Amino acid sequence: MITQSTGIQTMDTAPEVSVQVDLLTQQSEFTQTDLEYDINNNNNNNSSTTTIDATIESSGHLDNSNDSLSTLRVYLLNQLPISVLLDDTSIKKLHNCSICMENYHIGDRIMGLPCFHMFHYNCLYVWIEKNLQCPMCRMPIYEID
Repeated sequence: MITQSTGIQTMDTAPEVSVQVDLLTQQSEFTQTDLEYDINNNNNNNSSTTTIDATIESSGHLDNSNDSLSTLRVYLLNQLPISVLLDDTSIKKLHNCSICMENYHIGDRIMGLPCFHMFHYNCLYVWIEKNLQCPMCRMPIYEID
């Protein structure tokens, strides 16, 4: 559940972790050969769905271009909210970052994937440069709702 008050969004994520969300956006130009995306806004419930159509060949390249794959990875990463841990209670409800195996601390910037697994922002950024799946459950990160 996301609630908004005075420009700051607070999100309660499973298992009831209270975090401050700072949504970062990056303006980028994408061509149809880089990726195709369709953003549909549903005004009835103020939710949005992002669908990404891209062809990734078995070699791991998007349209035979490392630049296109890199563009896709940056785009996907920028769709995820960055959160800041606010208190010890939130930290106790989270396990350590499974990428670096370090414990979380107050003020750490973390990111949650659509599967609700949480990681340090910097750790996940490096991971996404190499993989488009969650490090824990292998769910594709491009299934952004």
